[in-house]
Amino acid sequence: MFDMDTHITPGMITVDCTDARALAHFWSEATGAPIIMDYEGYFVMIDTTPTLGFQRVDDPTPGKNRLPIDFRSPDREAAVQRLALIPISEPTRRAPISYAAF
Repeated sequence: MFDMDTHITPGMITVDCTDARALAHFWSEATGAPIIMDYEGYFVMIDTTPTLGFQRVDDPTPGKNRLPIDFRSPDREAAVQRLALIPISEPTRRAPISYAAF
């Protein structure tokens, strides 16, 4: 029904934190991977596979996903259609949410 172009792979793991630059420097040293982008300390990326991103947030929101994982696919629209067909159970809701994620 779907071909290999609809499969997804992790492209970036983003960590919400209060000091993106400091955390990125730590993980850069720990992994030996260089920092490849630094958006004035608000968002910092490390050249790992998948890419590690650190995003400054003033106050992490309770119940919010603090470790978003971005996926990529050669055919994004077909991948979204394929993912929508995968049966899932309704997650336990801890607080009202205004977004959905696969």
